[in-house]
Amino acid sequence: MPITTRKLPRHWSTVLLAAVVATIAVLIWPPERGTALFLAPLHYVEWMGYDALFALRPYNPLAVDPSIVIVGYSAETELSLEKRWPPPRDFHARVVENLVTDGVKRIVFDVSFQDASTPEADKALNDALLKVPNSVILPCTFHRDIAASDTSGVPMKRIVGAYWDDTVDFEQNAKLGFGEIARATAEGTSKHIRSCILANYKQGWDKPDTEGDWVPSLPAATYLAMTEQSTADIRVYPGAVWLGSLRVPRTAPTVVDSFDDSEIPAMYVSFPSAPAPIVAFERVYRNEFSPGTFTNKVVFIGVTGNELAKATNEQFTTAATRFAPYPERNTPYIAGVEVQAQFLSALLRNGFIHQLPLLHFWLIVFVFALAATHAVRQFMNWRGPVFFGVVILIYLSISIIAFQQWQTHLPWVLPSTLVVLTASTLAWMERGSLRKKWSGYVSPAVMQMIMQHEGELGAKRYEATVMFGDIRNFTGFSEKHTPETVVRLLNLHLEKLTKLIYDVGGTIDKFLGDGILAVFGAPLPQQDSAWRAVRAAWLMREAALVPITDEDGNTYTLATGFGITTGPLVAGHVGSQRRHEFTIIGDTVNLASRLQGVTGQPDVIIDMPMNWCAATLRWSHSAR
Repeated sequence: MPITTRKLPRHWSTVLLAAVVATIAVLIWPPERGTALFLAPLHYVEWMGYDALFALRPYNPLAVDPSIVIVGYSAETELSLEKRWPPPRDFHARVVENLVTDGVKRIVFDVSFQDASTPEADKALNDALLKVPNSVILPCTFHRDIAASDTSGVPMKRIVGAYWDDTVDFEQNAKLGFGEIARATAEGTSKHIRSCILANYKQGWDKPDTEGDWVPSLPAATYLAMTEQSTADIRVYPGAVWLGSLRVPRTAPTVVDSFDDSEIPAMYVSFPSAPAPIVAFERVYRNEFSPGTFTNKVVFIGVTGNELAKATNEQFTTAATRFAPYPERNTPYIAGVEVQAQFLSALLRNGFIHQLPLLHFWLIVFVFALAATHAVRQFMNWRGPVFFGVVILIYLSISIIAFQQWQTHLPWVLPSTLVVLTASTLAWMERGSLRKKWSGYVSPAVMQMIMQHEGELGAKRYEATVMFGDIRNFTGFSEKHTPETVVRLLNLHLEKLTKLIYDVGGTIDKFLGDGILAVFGAPLPQQDSAWRAVRAAWLMREAALVPITDEDGNTYTLATGFGITTGPLVAGHVGSQRRHEFTIIGDTVNLASRLQGVTGQPDVIIDMPMNWCAATLRWSHSAR
């Protein structure tokens, strides 16, 4: 039993293609769904598109929470104070005292005080920290000690906080938060910061009286202190992290600590379009600032300035500065303390970037892929590219609006690229199929018109002119010559006629042995179809009377007669799925065949309105 194949209907194949594009987009993004190495370049490109969305935002100098100020220690500070970084701790002590005098609300150090200094400097800083009305936030680091272990023999991940001994304890009026920024890049790169880790699971502490199982990050610890909540109020769930009463969505891919395989939750940050205000460390040290500058402010203290930040490995770019550096700066780099301040601002203002659920992402890409593929399949002329371009622009606009208005990331680079590649390939294949469908029937000029009007073509009724041509006494000629000679001469003869039909803009319906059937005005309507048909017939009659010379030098004359008539007909592709061809059907076709049959001589018989005949005869006489 023969096996038959059935082509998928055109509209269903479009739907299937759009579904495939959407599925591929979902499998590639987000990154945690595709960890294969070959996907890394694709993720990198999409991250560039993510950063570009930040660059499109308008500059807003008030974007950072107004309660945040930075006291920055830069290369200029080193020259002014004649003290290289880090300065003596009694310098920090004076800065703290001046801040307290001005009414500071809270002080956050992005400075490590883990080692001992001189007793005098340590005591001066310790006394200054005790004068701060609210708790100070100090940075800590994780010490992953494989050699050390608890009673069960499990290696410990311990916290190294600020220095303390029998006389000083910097943590007496302080809370701890780890200050790691590079590990906050859950998308797998420390070059461009896009996310912030919120807490890290602890296994053990240097101090046994510390509560809680999670260690907050420096900005998270600051937020908890500002809202009078403790680390015991940190609760981590698969979809969110609760910092007390604040729910922070875990939108970024989860980082896994390689030491103990514990999960480190992270969030994508809506970085502000402007930096936090910076007051030079030396000005605060010398009390050279306006009163009230720090009243009720949260003050971050750390390294700033491009030169010193680079020298101390505290230089970063964020998603907001990669392509759009702050106007007052000439570099996309910002210091680590600025990044920490922006993290806190995000917590205070719910500045979280949300990722679309996969189902919603799939549906959006599917709809736009469906519209784009439908456009290129439905319209082969200029409408197709225009409609396709509009679809892509709408998708990009939705991505930008979702990011700006709702802080939701709709990936646009990979989906748009997939849609463009798919639609371009489909258009190329469709146009190739169309050319194959019409090649051999029409001239290159008519082919170009068909490519531009394919959406308007099809099997339908036309008012067109039919021309039927046939060689006179070809049966007797065939009997006198070998089949090879007959075929060779017939091919040469039909080649001449074909060129003339194409030159005038006609369409060849078919070759019938020694005959040729052509139509003018279908599949593309032509106002002057009758004139074109008569002109082509007259030129072919004259060309047929010119002897044909074969390869042996013998000459032959294949005189041809033509019948022409104008009227209604049906034109289109007729046949089965396995084989079909363009054809014309109707009484007009039959009449043209009969007219050709009564041309006893190589002549042209025309059946059409008298005005067309008169115009044609005038042209034919002038052509002579």
